[in-house]
Amino acid sequence: MSKYAILLMILVFACTKENESNLKLEAVPTAGTTAGTTAGTTAGTTAGTTAGTTAGTTAGTTAGSTAGTTAGSTAGTTAGSTAGSTAGSTAGSTAGSTAGSTAGTTAGTTAGTTAGNMNPTDSYQGLKLNEVVAKGIDTDWVELHYAGNQPTLDISNCWLSDDETLLQKAQLSLLGTIQIARNGFKVIDINDTGLGFKLGAQDTLFLTCEGETILDQVSWLDGESPDNGAYARLPDGIGNWITLANQTPSAPNQADPQPMCMVDCLTNNQKKLKLNEISSMTMPDWVELYYNGDQALDISGYTYTDDPLFPRKATIPMGTTLARNTYLYLEISDITCGFKLGNDEAFYLYDTQGNLVDFYDWDATQTTADTTLSRKPNGMGDFQDAPPTPRRSN
Repeated sequence: MSKYAILLMILVFACTKENESNLKLEAVPTAGTTAGTTAGTTAGTTAGTTAGTTAGTTAGTTAGSTAGTTAGSTAGTTAGSTAGSTAGSTAGSTAGSTAGSTAGTTAGTTAGTTAGNMNPTDSYQGLKLNEVVAKGIDTDWVELHYAGNQPTLDISNCWLSDDETLLQKAQLSLLGTIQIARNGFKVIDINDTGLGFKLGAQDTLFLTCEGETILDQVSWLDGESPDNGAYARLPDGIGNWITLANQTPSAPNQADPQPMCMVDCLTNNQKKLKLNEISSMTMPDWVELYYNGDQALDISGYTYTDDPLFPRKATIPMGTTLARNTYLYLEISDITCGFKLGNDEAFYLYDTQGNLVDFYDWDATQTTADTTLSRKPNGMGDFQDAPPTPRRSN
């Protein structure tokens, strides 16, 4: 082999080795790139997912609380990866639903309460027109009755009118602050000076409070509210309207007393039950009954009063039976029977059927502080001024 051939082989071998070396050098960057790419992608994806999830959750929660599920999902999807979108959507849905429910409940409760409080039938429930006097001597008047739940009801913001096209004709505040107690009565004068109008013999009266919703109304014909009489509910606040011969301002309405027989409707034994002694100038006042019938007399449920328009002011207890020649002492005071006697007064005793058993009417000239009005003899004589003898013969 010539030296040229050998030299050529050496050159070829050297070139080959150089090429292999270059190939190896080129392979290193490729592997580095791949590894870097993989690591970078993984790290990027992880960081992106983490950041996306965090940002998505935050954005989703915030947006969801404000706008609900859609805003939460959209904000989460925009802000991060699929994981961020899912987290954002879930957080947004929960927060949005909770916030929406809370806001809705609060708003609904507030609106409902406000609307309820504005309804006059709630605030003024139990307030009624109760008695009308359209031919008053000095002034017409109407009586209101309140049977609601409040201890005291302010009715200054209520209106009275005789014109349905002008319900807010006269506000009660024109007369000052007007209040009415529970189960109480309030008389309102109706004249040109006070409320600016008066009632007619045939008219209609409307009651409204805090608005133009009619709370109550009453109409009457000529003659139904007569001179010295009234047109009134019986029972108070709930009953039908009827004509009464007697007015009862600031007091319960009562039916006109029916004609009572005092002798013909009583039994023989009842006729032997008499008022026997009256003490009207002492503390307390007292009345003595005397019974001298042939048989024992049960007077349970009998009533007594100082006003025949209210015959049942006080009632004799059940189980009260009087034997022959018996006295019954009745204490008369605001505590025991709701009234007391005066020096110009009357006392009435009724049986359970409303028949007048006995009564006596006296004036100031007949009584003194140290004496009583006494029948002499017991149960049958005239009343005369005498020393007190309770529970024994006069």
